[in-house]
This record gives sequence, C-alpha cells and structure tokens, in this order.
Amino acid sequence: MLCVAIAAPAYARLPVREPYITVPYRIPVTSSNLKSVGFDSNVLEIEFQNGGIYQYLRVPEDIYQDLLSAPSKGRFFNMSIKGRYKAIRIK
Repeated sequence: MLCVAIAAPAYARLPVREPYITVPYRIPVTSSNLKSVGFDSNVLEIEFQNGGIYQYLRVPEDIYQDLLSAPSKGRFFNMSIKGRYKAIRIK
C-alpha cells in the first residue's frame, strides 16, 4: 500500500502572531472560503470559513474594494492577494 503525505499549504503553517494593527471591524461576505473582511491603514484582514484570521500587509485600498465587488471573493483572493502580500496569521 502506498501512503502519500499531503502537506498543508504554506499559509496554513504560519505561526500565530499578534496583529500588525487592530482592524476596527470586518464585514461579512458571501463566500464559501472567506467569512469576513476588514481594511485599515493598508492592512487587509480576512477571516476564513475555517476560523483562521490573517492580515495581509501593504495592500492598496483599491484591491480591498475590488475584493468586495468581486463576484467570487475566493477566486479574487486566490488570484490577486494570496502569495502577493505578506501574510500574518493572527488566529
């Protein structure tokens, strides 16, 4: 029998850290992957459906606005945010 280990994605292995800043609030979004998003001082905070919360640093405000207006929030996140901005796992 062949056993194959499947590694967790790199972002899932980030250590839990203190937030870079305190984002005052997040708004709920309709998505199978993202639960809520918030933005303040070029920090994008995303809560995922699995309970993880990440902050993405130096994100332009227009990227945040584009995320909010995207028909597929998860697809936009995967194509335009994930891997492009430094991520901090806060929960």
